[in-house]
Amino acid sequence: MPRVITATLTQCAKGKPLAVLENLPGDRAELRPTELRRLARLLNTIAIDAELATHKTTLRYELDGAKA
Repeated sequence: MPRVITATLTQCAKGKPLAVLENLPGDRAELRPTELRRLARLLNTIAIDAELATHKTTLRYELDGAKA
């Protein structure tokens, strides 16, 4: 599983929060339950950051939940 996910936080054409993600686990990724939970926590963090973003920004997130 990738160690860092990059998220560009922006807005869609209707002005709603949007996150464009790079380096997600690929097709047929094999993830253990603990890895799935870690990924879910990270995606939730990205969703919150996308809702709070006031301008377009790109952030790197470590899979331990911290921003890189």
